[in-house]
Amino acid sequence: FIRRILAQLARAGLVEAHEGRIGGYQLARPPHEILLGDIYCALQTGLTEVGATPERGPLIEPRVRAALAAIYHDAERFFVQTLNAHTLAEIAQNAAVPAQGMPCSPCESALDNATD
Repeated sequence: FIRRILAQLARAGLVEAHEGRIGGYQLARPPHEILLGDIYCALQTGLTEVGATPERGPLIEPRVRAALAAIYHDAERFFVQTLNAHTLAEIAQNAAVPAQGMPCSPCESALDNATD
């Protein structure tokens, strides 16, 4: 599993693979030059369709799914823009600082705001 992820990151030019006895992977660029959106785009194929499961496939009627496609596209575009405002270096720097009071999901945050 991890090798597949590293291979995807290597294809995107984010990591370099080194073969041999002391081989492995290393970042291809300094962490402050790697945007989180680059990582997301290298690893994702897009937002998952609401209600889709690998076992049963899409649960949404095809015309509704088509109507939602533009919304999914816009949501993902904004999501990647948000990720691109942050670098891998920021994550490494802040990883030791526990996040307190952060909602677990955007939906949780929206529900909190609705009750205010």
